[in-house]
This record gives sequence, structure tokens and C-alpha cells, in this order.
Amino acid sequence: MIAILKHWRCHGATRSLVSCLWLCLTILLATGCHAVAPATTQPATTAPASSPIAVPAVRASLDWRRAFRGIELAHATTASTRPMRIFAAKIDLHEPGLRFLATPPVDEGALPVRSQKVSAFLVEHRCQLAINTSPFDPVFDEEGKPQKVTGLAISEGKSYGEATPANIANRGALMITRGNRVRITRPPYDLKDVFNAAGGFGMVLEGGRNVGSLNDLHPRTGAGVSRDGRWLYLIVIDGRQPLVSEGATTAELGAWLARMGAWDAVNLDGGGSTAMVVAGDDGRPRVLNRPIHKNVPGTERPNANALGVFAPALERK
Repeated sequence: MIAILKHWRCHGATRSLVSCLWLCLTILLATGCHAVAPATTQPATTAPASSPIAVPAVRASLDWRRAFRGIELAHATTASTRPMRIFAAKIDLHEPGLRFLATPPVDEGALPVRSQKVSAFLVEHRCQLAINTSPFDPVFDEEGKPQKVTGLAISEGKSYGEATPANIANRGALMITRGNRVRITRPPYDLKDVFNAAGGFGMVLEGGRNVGSLNDLHPRTGAGVSRDGRWLYLIVIDGRQPLVSEGATTAELGAWLARMGAWDAVNLDGGGSTAMVVAGDDGRPRVLNRPIHKNVPGTERPNANALGVFAPALERK
């Protein structure tokens, strides 16, 4: 090509530069040479188990504040091109007087629980913190409708979930003993001494490794436990709300839980079910996140079950 250009420079003074360039292009096409396009790689659909998932940058630090004895709360917002709002609770399992309650069944039939918003659950049972937990069926707009929990469900020693092998295969579960020891594992579950439990979907942390997926953005609810078993972490991430919070992958959910201090963690029911509620100073419920039942921001979904946390009030100064 260089020789051709020299030839044209020496012998083609009357030829235009445009003609020269046209000839060069013709030769390239004739010889089968093409411009090399930048190499592209397909994004990984699943995070490698041995490599950490980066937590998105946050505009506000994840600073914990005490809400009750044994319960601290935090809120963060990402500053990335995909906005994300995170609300979290850190629970000290060694705190005296702390206890838990999963939604109790109302009968022993095929549909043992009734649809109820997380805020209504908190008011009925007078707990200080509540979060949605297990997947269920069917979904209703109204409260008080019969539902079933898909997967493990135990309330104060009473098992009522539809925990068939197909329903629990590879699904993680949060299990709490009467003495507040927490286990988060996949099947086969060790149910010895378990007093309250809630099944979820897949694990997102196992032995400190992020095993979540980089597929699918949704509102998320998750639970994690520290390596030493002292701390339980609960988290919700809002989603399906452009410019406000567009959701998270399960790998990102795991990354946030790992950042908080979790060693093992599970992805609980998310989507329009995601909700975290805390009791205000007057005992009335305060929904921390922005639920999105039926894609309507600020609308709570009546869920089949929730997990409530009872904690003593802070000492007044």
C-alpha cells in the first residue's frame, strides 16, 4: 500500500487525492482486508464463585444507627448510572430480650395463612421490625385471603410450608432457634431446635463466597448471618422505579450483604413483595423502603408470611 501511494505521489501530480483514496479502498476490498472492529466480550451471566462481586459506589455511607436495643438500621443510595436504594438492619443475636416471630398459620389446610401486609403484621404482633420473607401463592390485592407458602415455613415450632423436594431444591432458608442461633443454608436443612424459619430462593453467599447471578434486575429482599453467628443482617433493595431505584441482581444483593458482614446469605422473596417496616416512636408502622406491588410505587403487597423482630427500647437519656 505504501508503494502504491509513492507511485501516485511521483507520477500522478494531476490526479486528485480523492481518486487516490478511492483506489486504496478498492484494493483493500479486493484483497479481502477489512478494518478490525474492537473486540467484544459477552458479559458473564453468573459471577465466578471464586471472585468477588464489586459493590456499586454509594453516595451516602452505610452508617448504622441504633433504633432499638440489638437493632441498628442503615440506608444507602448508589451514585452509579443505575440508581439503587438500600435499606438494612443489623441485629445483635446476643442481645437479651431479643426474639423473633414468623407469620403463624391460621389453620392446617392447604392454604394455612392469610394475606397480610408487612406493616399490618408489625402492628398485629407489636414487633419492632418486620420484613417479608418467603415466596407464596396466589397473589392478592386484598388482605385476609388464603395463601400457601412455597418452601420451608416454621412459626414457633409449627411447620406449615409446602416444603416438597421440588419446592426446596437448591433453595436457601433462614432458620432461627429458640435461643436465637441462626443458620442459613441450602437443603438438606438441619431443623434441629429450629423455632422460626423462612425459605427463600437461591443462596447468594456461601462460606463468604458470592454465588449470586448477574442476571435480572428486581426489587430484592435478603438475609445473611455473620461468620461467628452473632449478627443477622436483613436487607431490602427497591426496584422497578426508573431514576429512583432500578433493582439489583442476586450477585449485587450478595455483595451488599457481604459488605455488611454476612458470611452466608439467602435471596428471599422480592419483586412487589419486598418491604421492610419499623415501629415508630408511637408504635405505628413506618415503611422504610418504597414497595411496588403491581408496579405502583409506594404500594405494599399483602404477603403470605413475614419475619418480625422484638427488641427492647433504647434507654432514654
